[in-house]
Amino acid sequence: MMHKNGMTIEQIAKWTNQEVEELLFALWENGHNEYQNPKTVLKGVKLRKILRLVNLPNPKSLSKSSYWEMKYGITSNELHSILEKNGYKSNDIKILKSNQIIFLQNHFRINNEPDSSDLVIEADEESAVCEWRIIGHENDRIRRLNTQEVLEVHNYLVVDFKNQDDPIEPSGPRDMNLLESAIMRQHTSMASVYKYPTVEMTGAAILHSLIHNHPFHNGNKRTALVSFLVFLDNNRYVLTCNHDDLFYYIMKISGHKLLDDKKYIDLADREVLKISAWVKRHIREIENGDRPLKYSKLKKILVKYDCSEIIHKNTVKYTRKGSRQGLFRRRRDLTTSFPYGGEGREITAVRIKKIRQDLELTEEFGIDSVSFYEEQNTSINEFVLRYRKILSQLSKL
Repeated sequence: MMHKNGMTIEQIAKWTNQEVEELLFALWENGHNEYQNPKTVLKGVKLRKILRLVNLPNPKSLSKSSYWEMKYGITSNELHSILEKNGYKSNDIKILKSNQIIFLQNHFRINNEPDSSDLVIEADEESAVCEWRIIGHENDRIRRLNTQEVLEVHNYLVVDFKNQDDPIEPSGPRDMNLLESAIMRQHTSMASVYKYPTVEMTGAAILHSLIHNHPFHNGNKRTALVSFLVFLDNNRYVLTCNHDDLFYYIMKISGHKLLDDKKYIDLADREVLKISAWVKRHIREIENGDRPLKYSKLKKILVKYDCSEIIHKNTVKYTRKGSRQGLFRRRRDLTTSFPYGGEGREITAVRIKKIRQDLELTEEFGIDSVSFYEEQNTSINEFVLRYRKILSQLSKL
């Protein structure tokens, strides 16, 4: 259990009979955000400080019989008797050996657990039904993820982490039914009315389900996060929170730390509403308006729309065939011109707006900003690169 130079967070968690994530939450809530890797070794003053925080004695104290006698209100003879009855003998009962310490930890943990028959369950708000509400703006054109897309995210992460310290092994779904269930949750409806009718709520349902269904052998949190980001991007939204806040929030979701400690009968619904509210505060729509472009990029776009270029001295002119103004009338020529300053010159958003209007390349003529600027959905690779730090942190938990 003990490290020769201290203890790891993982060891402290095991020693205190709690989950690693639970211990990390306790550290973060007390201002110790620097501890994120369970294998971090603590020693000296840092170790003693953390042990005090989780109400653990200094390791040296455990070897003293007086510690056990005071903690459990027993005499020296009673302590000696407990050890003897279980085959542990010591010439000097005042100083305990490591195997005796481990035995006593297990002995008192087992014998001090409350009897379930002594527990009283009181009727309170824990049994109250969650009041469902709509969070965000309802949208009947939400682009929901399918199973294949989530599998693509998972498989990409498997390859990406293959040669790193924390590979996703074993990989793949551990139960396709669990994966299908997680994906289908976003489609929950009654009489064609969706339970999650907004981007915020659908994204929250995806994130929550992929984390808590544990559909994959490993890498569930990483797959859930990237799938959530892909879903937002598909619906033209982007996250605005910083990476540290996102990491801590994913860990809160994973550890059921979003609500108080009450055992709600509809915990999942309450958590999804909580996540939905968080998502609403931390996303924004991807802007679809006009924006500056280098002339070289603008030229490629205009050529795609059959615009011809003529450069004369310091002016560039573009011509395009317009729409017909009648059944038998010829298509008229549309033109626009502006100062030419070289391939690398930046064309302002105001200028581009006028160019689009002159050449009938606006939404009025069936060409919205997404189409005009040739915007593509962000690739999985880009998300993995952008959120590399968080994904690496999650891989250690």
